[in-house]
Amino acid sequence: MYSETWPPLVNATGPAPLERSWTECAKPVASAQQETGFGDANDGHVLWLCNIPKWFVRCGNFPGRRLTELSGFENYSATAFSAGGAGLLGAIGGSGVEGQNTTSVDGDAWGFNIGALFDVAPATRMGIHYRSSLDYKMDGNTSFSNVPAAFAGIPALAAGTSNGNVKLDIKTPDNLSFSVAHRFNERLDLLGDLTWWHWSKIRQLPLVRSSGAASGSTLSTLTFNFDDT
Repeated sequence: MYSETWPPLVNATGPAPLERSWTECAKPVASAQQETGFGDANDGHVLWLCNIPKWFVRCGNFPGRRLTELSGFENYSATAFSAGGAGLLGAIGGSGVEGQNTTSVDGDAWGFNIGALFDVAPATRMGIHYRSSLDYKMDGNTSFSNVPAAFAGIPALAAGTSNGNVKLDIKTPDNLSFSVAHRFNERLDLLGDLTWWHWSKIRQLPLVRSSGAASGSTLSTLTFNFDDT
């Protein structure tokens, strides 16, 4: 789950609200001016604007909240045979004994945006925008269903299939964008953009137990090995 909110922008030198459209805000003004301190201090957002002829800069922060739910089947028969051979496999009821592992974690993070627009010609505008990564420290819990009673007598299996708390750290990819807009006439504008995503930040995501006898051990690892795009 991801969300982004901005406070209402109010001109610090007057009551009239500012237009939030980049196209409108980047229009050159009649004389050079600089305006700072836009935003609502009460909601924790800070926005800095600089608007002078030929260029426009915007900076701000944004919140993010992520909820992640994972679930998968557990083959207890395979686990029993690996740990105790045919004897333990028979004790839990033979082959085909399965259950489900369900994990839910959530967390909050903050990031920032910065961007600029430039009037490089009367009919041509270029832009650049950077959006930061979000560093989530997520906490939650994991649970196992249909765990064989025989596992309770084997400490390693009991700890490995126990319910408890978990944590997951995620760094989302930052990105850098370039854009250009050219007006041919009143009826035709040409727009283009190119965005680079830092997907290689996400290689592996270990889900680590944070309570119980197995605290500190890795419950599972999600492997992605993404490439930048």
